[in-house]
Amino acid sequence: MLIIVVYMRWIVLTDGISPFELGGMQKHSYNLVRQLVIQGQEVLLAHCITGNKKLPNDAQVKEGLGLSSFKSISIFTFRFPNRGKMPGHYIQESYAYSDLIFQAIKGELDQYDVIFAQGYSGWRFIEERKKGKKIPPVVNHLHGLEMFQKAFGWKSRFQQWMLRGVTKWNISHADATVSLGGRINDLLSKQGIPSCQILTISSGIDESWFVDYPKERGNQVKMLFVGRFERRKGLNELIKAYKSIVGDKKEIHLAIAGPIPDHLKDKQSGIVYLGAINDEAQMMRIMDEHHVLVVPSISEGMPTVILEGMARGMAIVCADVGANSIMVDGQNGWVMEHVTVPCLIQVLEEVYQTSIEKINEKGLNSCKRVRENWGWSQVGSNHIQIIESWVNNFKK
Repeated sequence: MLIIVVYMRWIVLTDGISPFELGGMQKHSYNLVRQLVIQGQEVLLAHCITGNKKLPNDAQVKEGLGLSSFKSISIFTFRFPNRGKMPGHYIQESYAYSDLIFQAIKGELDQYDVIFAQGYSGWRFIEERKKGKKIPPVVNHLHGLEMFQKAFGWKSRFQQWMLRGVTKWNISHADATVSLGGRINDLLSKQGIPSCQILTISSGIDESWFVDYPKERGNQVKMLFVGRFERRKGLNELIKAYKSIVGDKKEIHLAIAGPIPDHLKDKQSGIVYLGAINDEAQMMRIMDEHHVLVVPSISEGMPTVILEGMARGMAIVCADVGANSIMVDGQNGWVMEHVTVPCLIQVLEEVYQTSIEKINEKGLNSCKRVRENWGWSQVGSNHIQIIESWVNNFKK
């Protein structure tokens, strides 16, 4: 693969990076920073540690990123502020964190070409640009914009409501916002963001996940759910749908990988609970044993777990939310219009009625599609080229 290297100086503001913090955005930051540096960019990285964990030194951060031999990265490590548990605490903490970063690096801003800000980490920088301060242009990345998507239950809707105002302010006043594609472009447009300020750049997956051909998985359909017991993930609906169809269909099985509390497990359904899986090699082995990955989330960005499942040759079941539609279609899975028990019953029946040969064909299509589009080397190059082009036009 030919990668075109364009030299720029980046400030990358994150809300934590793997392996020091867990989460999809943290994994995205890890991979993005790695690729920027490996592909010849200069990077100032700001990241945070939550709770009371010990702050790593710069050498430990570079080692964690696999960049120990590179000199083109400078690192600022912060402790994420704690404002208690009152409603709105995360918003207060996010602004305080952005201010911490700003105060620490404000003397170096004129040395850089662009600020790439994950989540709300660019908030204070956007404020200063609005005041006319000489600061590099700020590109926001708020991933799935779940606060503007559907929600299950009043608690989730209340949390979304609290985040909408600050999110709308950040995306409206940043110089540009990254969209992962699919429905997220529509969400940004509905919030009044002009197309010239929307940079469509997908997420990616480390190439170590790729296989050329899926492993042999047997003739009984094995489905897998991977995730937390979080309401928007649709696990309740999936379990109800599975129980309603399993009956005499002994040839279809469901396993759940994730930290599900014991008292919430449905132990009479025949579902296999695998527990939390934190080791990537173990997750690869589990995915290799299952034919179909079921991701019934009602709101999403561009779920890494779908890319992981595709990379291991799984067929995918998901809803048309976030950027799912750019990854999954009838060639490599099943896409639901809505996440409801009846919709899940219908799609699980379709899976059951599909031959193993056809399911395996869908899995092979997943392998080919993810390899062609979403390896992090290519995705990193996309970030560099698209944002470099945007910065040049912005300066005109």
